Amino acid sequence: MPQKGLALGGALLALAPGFANAKLRAEMVRAPVLQSALRYVDVTGYVERFETRADKRDRVTLRLISLGDVKGALEPSQWPTKVRITIAGRVSPPQ
Repeated sequence: MPQKGLALGGALLALAPGFANAKLRAEMVRAPVLQSALRYVDVTGYVERFETRADKRDRVTLRLISLGDVKGALEPSQWPTKVRITIAGRVSPPQ
């Protein structure tokens, strides 16, 4: 009976550093995330990715430079570093 407890304890001890490493990594790369979608806001940024999707709702990912007048007055430190914008209908990729 004591061998089962020892094996279980050893297994948990072996898994603990992996979980700690995952938590540490998540905290290191954490970035601000908006709590709700913003609509009709002026956004300035560099296009990092343009995705053509089958459902005719293309997406653009921007590296954010500035965010227009936001209700609730978000501080620049609360801005996300990247913004994903969904475009209804087909458009040409940016040049």
